[in-house]
Amino acid sequence: MGVRLLKQTDLTVDEVARQVGFHGRSNFYAAVRKRTGQTPREVRASRNRDAA
Repeated sequence: MGVRLLKQTDLTVDEVARQVGFHGRSNFYAAVRKRTGQTPREVRASRNRDAA
């Protein structure tokens, strides 16, 4: 869900993390990186590449 929010919304990383139940940015970063192999910033940037 967090990855989808990163790709489909303009919410900040902190806002996405809170919406999916994380209380800290570092835990969210670790979870996204484990799932995707990318940081949240890289995931968000990939939405722009996918749309092009």
